[in-house]
Amino acid sequence: MKKTSVVLTSAYIPGIYPPGKDDVVVDLLAPAFLKSSADADPQIAQRYDARVVYSRTDEDQEKIAKKILKTSPRIVGYSTYLWNYNQMVENAAHIKRLSPDTKVIFGGPQVSYGAEEVLRENPSIDIVVSGSGELRFKDMLKRDLSPKALSEMPQISYRHNGRIISTSGEVHEDLSQVPSPYKSGAINLRDGKKHTVFLETFRGCPFKCQYCIWGGPESKTNRFPLEQILGDVDEIYNNPNVEYVCITDANLFYTPRDHWKPILDRMASSSKRIPTVATLDIRVMNEEMVRELSRIDLAFNQFHFGMQSTNQKALEITDRKCKNETWIKGIDMIRKTAPSVDISLDMIYGLPGDNYEGFKKTVDFALALKPSRLYLFPLLVLPGTPFWERKDELEFELSGKPDYMVRSNKTYSKGDMLRSIDFSMWFQTLQRFPAVFEGLISAAENNPQIKRIDIIDEFIESMKSQVNPIKDEIFNFTGESNNSIRRKMMDFMSRPENCLSAYDVALRVLNRHAPNSLSEISLGKDLYREIAKSNGRKEKILSAFRDTHGDEKLKRIICNWVVAGKNSDDAVLTSD
Repeated sequence: MKKTSVVLTSAYIPGIYPPGKDDVVVDLLAPAFLKSSADADPQIAQRYDARVVYSRTDEDQEKIAKKILKTSPRIVGYSTYLWNYNQMVENAAHIKRLSPDTKVIFGGPQVSYGAEEVLRENPSIDIVVSGSGELRFKDMLKRDLSPKALSEMPQISYRHNGRIISTSGEVHEDLSQVPSPYKSGAINLRDGKKHTVFLETFRGCPFKCQYCIWGGPESKTNRFPLEQILGDVDEIYNNPNVEYVCITDANLFYTPRDHWKPILDRMASSSKRIPTVATLDIRVMNEEMVRELSRIDLAFNQFHFGMQSTNQKALEITDRKCKNETWIKGIDMIRKTAPSVDISLDMIYGLPGDNYEGFKKTVDFALALKPSRLYLFPLLVLPGTPFWERKDELEFELSGKPDYMVRSNKTYSKGDMLRSIDFSMWFQTLQRFPAVFEGLISAAENNPQIKRIDIIDEFIESMKSQVNPIKDEIFNFTGESNNSIRRKMMDFMSRPENCLSAYDVALRVLNRHAPNSLSEISLGKDLYREIAKSNGRKEKILSAFRDTHGDEKLKRIICNWVVAGKNSDDAVLTSD
């Protein structure tokens, strides 16, 4: 008997992990979990042939749709996220145009809330599954997607006789019934390609941050079987084809010690040292966690934390209370326990209760902790989050789907948002000049009459008077616009003549505040003056500089932004 074809698909952004490497395949978990769950059921495996098709967000979706249709699938299931929603909608439209009888199912965080709206806006979509879908997907296949079967499943929206029908009920998730996609072969790490993989050890979150969909009313976590996770770690961390690992948990340390300790032990004892990304929470860290985590190879050698804000009013509204003393003591503890690790911090602008000046105070406080990098992001108010339910109360004005980026709220005006965006662009560019950035911060720390943020503002305003590549750019409050302007800004500033301007401005600013600390800045100005007039001899000049001053000095002096190819979506994370 010929099996019925089912295709499970999703699209990933290329060139983020590893930074700038567009040729690395990113194995998203959701389609693979669906396939491994279906394949593990003998009744389904006998009738259906499920396969996974990954694509990149920058690929031609009509071509991808034709690729999907080569096996004449009866069902195409899409895993949708903020970053790929538009591409998945376009792909589904091509599928329906080319094969009208194919059933199109959408799932994932981007459609789990507001499913009826998704169906109304997209006639090519037949069914939307809200929440985790592995068990219901199996049920759908067993019962042939019949209207009666769909009507008996919880949290499903579908079309029937020209109407949109939505079911209620509670989704019961049993992760012991979701097999490993690595063990099942749904994700094949031995295909000769380079891979970025994701590792999920639990779902949910014990906290209720108002901007986040990880938590929920019950604030609980649901763990995968430990032995399954350890088997995945063995497969991933002993594989020469794996380039990067992203732990997708809200925070591994939200689980008991008897869960996270064996996982980190197994990672540390594996044969491969693979850069690993993990989200951390300063509120739960202790010395043992720091010691254990520092045994694995963290990406950029960074402990990465979400600070988000130090504005206590904003934190109260956000339901994410954390005192400044907690940060000071926690970072001090990390540095004493693991002196060699770097620390990076996220912060969000646009939070209700905050404003532009409050956001800059957060940045100023964060700089005092001496992080290796700060990442600044605009607030998104996504469907399904508590902020979404409170959007009228907090007077949120948002951009459209899929980003839902904050334009303003009760305390954060649109003008404040635009100023924050501009500051963020310049600040993140400044961090690409280590000697300049650290020179400015050091000057402020040695002068009690000036704040770190004030000397950075002085540098930025001086730079704008000389070069301002984004002066006439119109920001339309979308992630695409944010990435495009940021990339244009950094590509422009990495040109030798503009690097020369950055060092020239830094010299003038520091001459006013720290005239005895100009040697490294002068060295940078001299280097870029030579490069700017070198007529294509840049590499020869850099080689001579390295021979004279050493590689470490060059890394501090040179702008470490790499102008990525057109396929790299977020070159902000790309560095030498």
